[in-house]
Amino acid sequence: MNWAEFFAMDGRGFYVWGSFGAFLLCIAIEIVLVRLRIHRVQADLREEVAAASIQRGNA
Repeated sequence: MNWAEFFAMDGRGFYVWGSFGAFLLCIAIEIVLVRLRIHRVQADLREEVAAASIQRGNA
């Protein structure tokens, strides 16, 4: 068996590798979205802490 036969997979290679690629793309998008969500939450928490410290200073 050579590499061309392995990737062709008896004519099913396009479906198999296409599905694998779509899966990897979805996982990569999910990782990016989770990281963006984490950064957004951290920024919101920083703003809340800053606002609370300002309020304490005025009280």
